[in-house]
Amino acid sequence: MNFTEFRKLNFINSSGNLAPLRLYILALLIVASCINYTASNSLGPITMSLLWGLASINIPLHMLVCSMVGMDQFYVLHLIIHGLTMIVKTTSIIILKPPTIVLIQESMHLLVWIIFLLFNVRTRILYLSTFRMAVRGAGISSKTLFKKIFQWWLALAFMVILLTIFSYTIFKETHYALFCQSCALPLFFSLFELKLYLSLISTTDRFDYLFSRQTYLLEKFYLFCSLYYLILWCVGIAFDRKEYTDGKTLCGVLRIIGYGLRTIQWIWLLHYAKEKLQEFLFQCIDDPSSSSFDEFEIARSTMEEFERWSLSQYEP
Repeated sequence: MNFTEFRKLNFINSSGNLAPLRLYILALLIVASCINYTASNSLGPITMSLLWGLASINIPLHMLVCSMVGMDQFYVLHLIIHGLTMIVKTTSIIILKPPTIVLIQESMHLLVWIIFLLFNVRTRILYLSTFRMAVRGAGISSKTLFKKIFQWWLALAFMVILLTIFSYTIFKETHYALFCQSCALPLFFSLFELKLYLSLISTTDRFDYLFSRQTYLLEKFYLFCSLYYLILWCVGIAFDRKEYTDGKTLCGVLRIIGYGLRTIQWIWLLHYAKEKLQEFLFQCIDDPSSSSFDEFEIARSTMEEFERWSLSQYEP
């Protein structure tokens, strides 16, 4: 998407009954960004962790809202502002010249958010644009994705809030609480991202599909990463209970590996999304209920739109 295509979008599409959700999304984005630049040190670690957890789950909620009302500039700006805010937050730690293991750890964390801006923002725009294209071209209901995913988003929000409070309540050391909370976020988000793509096609939206031979290699990799993040969370609990002398160093190394896996996930996801979303579009074309459009025109334009990353024909 280039700047010209971005300008063609409305700043904020009419949201109707979803207006309160849009106001909540805007308010949380402003609060999270402002606190990051002004008063992050004056708040307790549990408050900051909870705030950043809510800011992170704010993005998929915004996507679900836009899946019904259409993509607008506000959604794109939300993605960019969130990425830039996290880059500033991480950079502020690096410039303090922390110990070597922390410096490497935060440098990898910085790389994660650079990859978010370079790859994951494009992936999210492509996902939403493709779904909206199916809504306009194939006549599927704009509420389809929201109905399939919203309950999973609620589960994601519940787990993020619960794990954050749980971590800072039972742990003896704040370091391990932060470590476990930072492991829980990629665990739940990896599973949620995988669900977003599997839910697009009825034959893949089943639990047994994940353990079949038809699964994509990236889907297996996402499951592997989720297992790794879960193991890290358990390691953090064990180290906090046993008070290992070298526990913090080992946790730092494991966290660096986790950040490396996250960067691979987001780079690979972009290429996976192109193939998976094309499959979704052609499934819409083959749907007998979708008879009000020219299937050959849609099929022809699909490849062109994917190559140009064009949004101008996806949204009103």
